[in-house]
Formats: sequence, C-alpha cells, structure tokens
Amino acid sequence: MTKSFTLAFSVILAASDLPESVARSASSVSAARYRILDLCDLEQTSSGIVRGLNSSGDVVGASSGLGTGTRAFVLTKKQFESLDGLPGADWSSSHGINEYGVVVGSSNSPTSLRAFIWARGGKPRDLGALPGDSSSEAFGINKHNDAVGYSSGPRGIEAVLWLSEGSIRGLGKLRYGDYSRGYAINELGEVVGSSGNANRKRAFIWSKNGGIQELGVLFGTGDSEALSINSRGEVVGYSGVLGRTRAFRRHSRFRNLARRRLQPCPLH
Repeated sequence: MTKSFTLAFSVILAASDLPESVARSASSVSAARYRILDLCDLEQTSSGIVRGLNSSGDVVGASSGLGTGTRAFVLTKKQFESLDGLPGADWSSSHGINEYGVVVGSSNSPTSLRAFIWARGGKPRDLGALPGDSSSEAFGINKHNDAVGYSSGPRGIEAVLWLSEGSIRGLGKLRYGDYSRGYAINELGEVVGSSGNANRKRAFIWSKNGGIQELGVLFGTGDSEALSINSRGEVVGYSGVLGRTRAFRRHSRFRNLARRRLQPCPLH
C-alpha cells in the first residue's frame, strides 16, 4: 500500500537556504516565483514532514509509517534513507543537512532526548549535552560540520554550539530569558534562535565576538523567533502576536546593529 507523502514547509526559509548565486538573482521576495513539487510517494508511509534542505535539493525530516513509528529520513535525487537514530531509539527526526550531506537531528533514549549527527556510510553519533544536563536536540549545521541546538537539564534549556572538533559551548540567554534555543548557523559561525520566558520570546543572533544579542520585534510588542541565517548575515524568522504574525528579514548591513532592524516581508 502506498500513500502520499505530506509536506510542511516555509517558503521564506527555503529561499534563505538557496545557493548565493540563486539568492542574488531573486533579490526580493516579490520577484521570486515558486512551485510545489511532489517529492515522492513512500511505500507504507502515512505521513511525513520536511524540516531542512541544502542547495543540492537533498531534504531531511521525519516520516511516520505503518507499525514503524516516527523515523528520521534523508531524501536525495538518488535514494530515500531512513535513520533509526541512536541505539535503542524508537523515535527520531532529522532537522538540518549541509552541502556535504551531513545531517543533524534528535532521537529518544530510555531516559531522554539526544542530539545526533550522521554522515553517509556511518551511524548516528551522540553529540552530547552540557555538563550536568541529560537531554539535547540539534537543529542546524554549517559546511564545517558545526551544529547548533539546545541542551537541557536541572539548570533549564540553553542554546549550544557543537564544534566539529568535538567540543560543546553554551551560548547563554537574553538578560530576561529563562531559556534559549539555537536553530541555525552560517559559515561564519553566527547562530540565530530564540530566548525568553513565560511572558515573551525574542529572536537573537550570537557571534563569537559579540555574544548573544536580541533582534527585537516588528510591531513593538509580542514575540519573535529567528529561524535561519545565510553567509551574508541575512536572518529570517517571524514576529508579532497571536493572529498578527509576520515573516521578517534582517538585512546583512545591520550585522552590528542588532535591535530595531527587522523588516517585514511583503505579502502578495
């Protein structure tokens, strides 16, 4: 029995991950044209969601099959490959893939959720967590195989950077934040994500020299999250309050001016 593969996607996020030569040719959202492609039908798959892609068109996400539970996958032009996750896991999801096909995601264990990294020909490897923490998830990866996500434990949830040489670094939280999560990293090592508390959530950008900085909101109130960043330092995400949320782009020329520089993406 074959059922269609159901996709969830964000056009603005997909556009931010295009090769720079393509991105330059589509200098504005209004000039870009998109069409939806049916990726494939997956045998005995009831549903699935795409969470990341690279400039080669390889996509990653999670699919839920009949009797198999939810599993991470990698879909290239040549093949579909399911990833079981770390040993003993019965749930996994892949969230990011770089230009070399290296994937990051997360899978469960008997006691916690753990971030993993995977390269073709190998097995998923546990990225670990901050000292004293038990859980982690990875959401983004750059071409250097540096990954970002979060680590959680008794001290709460904190955005982290996993460097390719094997170390892990906490990225901190905004001054009023009880938590932070990192969602994407560019080739320069700049990280974007969100940090906040029960009352507000704000987009941030982190760099080695500047640390964590708030990006603000579009309308002066409400929440914001930064979800992707390219090598020019352009950031995309969303901002607003429930029922009035808009996509935003932070232009690269404001790289050193974090606050009050969000621009709403035009609606057509």
